[in-house]
Parts: sequence; C-alpha cells; structure tokens
Amino acid sequence: MAMETEQIFQLVRTLDRSDFTPFETRTEVQQPSAPFAESVSMPLESGDESQNLTLGRQFALSRGNKLSQRQLAFKTGIDHSTISKLESGVIQNPSISVVAFLVDALALDPDSPRKLLLIASLAKDRDKAYINGLLGLSDSNSDLWKSYGLNTGISDAIKPVDKIKDYKKRRFKRPQRVIAERGGIDHSSVSRFLSGKVKDISCSSFIAIARGLDLTKKQLLDLFDAFGVQRNDSVVTQAIKQKTS
Repeated sequence: MAMETEQIFQLVRTLDRSDFTPFETRTEVQQPSAPFAESVSMPLESGDESQNLTLGRQFALSRGNKLSQRQLAFKTGIDHSTISKLESGVIQNPSISVVAFLVDALALDPDSPRKLLLIASLAKDRDKAYINGLLGLSDSNSDLWKSYGLNTGISDAIKPVDKIKDYKKRRFKRPQRVIAERGGIDHSSVSRFLSGKVKDISCSSFIAIARGLDLTKKQLLDLFDAFGVQRNDSVVTQAIKQKTS
C-alpha cells in the first residue's frame, strides 16, 4: 500500500501544472420571494451577443432577480399582462413612456450598460448601427452620426414634447419634415405629437425622432427619462383623481 502511495506521489510530481486551467464556481443567491409574487431568476447575457437581443429579452434581463413580473406590475400600476406580453415579444413596439417608466421603476443606473442595451433594442434594424454607435455599444458607423455641436447640453424642459421642441431649436429650428426625413418616420407622426394631438409615441418613433434631431447620447437619455417621468406623473394624477372622486 505504501509503495502504491509513493508511486502516485511521484506521478503527480511529474505532471505539468500548465495543463490545468483554473475555473470559477458561481454560487446562486436565492432572492427572498414576496408574498404576492413568484421569485424569478434570469441570467445575464455575456459578451456582445446581448446587443442583438429583442426588446422583450433585454427587458427581462434588466428586470433580472430584482423583481418578478407581478412585483413590477404592483409597483408601477401597469397591468401584469402588459409586462408579460412585452417580455414574450407579443408587444414588439410599445409606447415609449411605458418602457421608460418600467425602466425607471427598475432603478437602473443612468449610464449602465444594461440600460443602454435596453434602449438600443428599441431601434429597428435600419437604426441599429446608428443607435449602437451613438450609445458607444459598437464602433461601426459611429463616425457617421456625429452631432453638429450647436448645443449639446440637455434640455431644462420637463415634458418630453417640450424637450423635443427645445432640441429642435438647437438645430437651427430644423423643420418637422426634415426631422421626419432624416429619422425615416412619417411627417404626420412627428406633427401630431409636437402639436399635442397625441400624448405619446412608439419606441421606434422615439428612436426615429432622436435620429432626426441628431441627439447626443446625453440628450437621448435625457429625453428617454422624460417619458418615464411623464408616465409616472400621469399614473399618480389618475390615482389622486380616483381617490377624490
């Protein structure tokens, strides 16, 4: 027995340590479940593959372990079925205010990669290169979409429509038709929103208007957050009206 043990030790000493590749062990932390919702665990995607994920998948990853769908619905007042359809891809081009409000409820850092990836997933295929380059997610075509540099500061306006009008003025009062043409969006859609005939726009329209205005990264995030605030304000206002009625 002693001889066999000594032979094993000699064999181990002759092995080349470089043959062994160290590996990491990952310990899953179980999040406490809320009494009114099931716990959800969603792994984050690694590498550049996450840039190609759909809005629904990006949103699910952003939600991650923080909140279940029902918890998020309870927190925001948005129907659980809407959140479920958004993540499953049934709703592919939702209202920008709904998405911005949900992102705000998730408390993602303003400049976090997860938030930038989520916003990038709002763009249609034609706008992918533009939005990825603008947000610094890809080097491709990033030089093609530099802003004019007239005024790159963010707007002091509160409402999204006022912010857009402000940025419009910064671009030498760029006409609505030019914004629509550069953004690849129907002019009537831009006109109806800026005139107040519609209070909200779709995610793809949001990206199109940002492209038509040549917004900077900070301005894009500023405008995106404003839609979330607008949604939050409307929800609070509705709740107050219901209580006083």
